[in-house]
Amino acid sequence: IARNKAVDMVRREESRRRTKESLIQEADRTSREPLTDEPMAAVEERHEVRQALAQLSSVQREAIVLAYFGGRTYREVAVELSIPEGTAKTRLRDGITRLRELVISYRGSS
Repeated sequence: IARNKAVDMVRREESRRRTKESLIQEADRTSREPLTDEPMAAVEERHEVRQALAQLSSVQREAIVLAYFGGRTYREVAVELSIPEGTAKTRLRDGITRLRELVISYRGSS
């Protein structure tokens, strides 16, 4: 039983790692793809958000990528990151607040 639990844990962690990597790659890929129909303001906004995401702490960025790019709920983010749901909510709230501040500062400096 202990061996099976250990194998399950290793598989679960590997799955989480792959999921995180694929979400981050997808977010990065889509943020770089130019869309010909997209207005220039939207392209600039995506660039600002991408820059701001890079400035966040890794725990905030990871939670935001899972929730907003991955479509996960608070509970799913918490399970994926092996943290309490309240901690996931806090990381998302703090990350979004910081993201907003950074994007506003980028716009103010342009």
